[in-house]
Amino acid sequence: MRSGELKHQITIERLSGATSLSGEETQVWVTFLSGVWAAVEPATGREQYAQSADQMLSELTHKVRIRYVAGILPKMRVLHRGRYLDILSVKNLLERDEEIHLMCKEAVISHGT
Repeated sequence: MRSGELKHQITIERLSGATSLSGEETQVWVTFLSGVWAAVEPATGREQYAQSADQMLSELTHKVRIRYVAGILPKMRVLHRGRYLDILSVKNLLERDEEIHLMCKEAVISHGT
C-alpha cells in the first residue's frame, strides 16, 4: 500500500459501558484510534456481490483501507467526515499484518423528530 493512496483521516470508535449520574448502565461510543490515514472508497458491485452471502446486498456501502492495526473488530465503527460507517468485517489482506480492509455500511443516525 502506498502512503499516497491514504488521503482521508478517520477515527475508529468502539462501544464502552458507562454509568449515568442516576446509576443507569449505558453504552457509549468512545475513540479507539484517531487520526488514522485511510482510503475510503464506495463499494463496487463486485464487492457487494462477494459479501452477499453474509449480508444483504444493499448493506455494504464502503471499503476502508488502512495500514494494519491489531484489535479492530466488526463491532466498531468508522467516523469519516461526519458520517458513521458500521464495520461489517475486518480483512487482514493476505494475512500479512500490513493492510486491513474494513467492509462497512453507512449508518443512518436519526436525530429524533
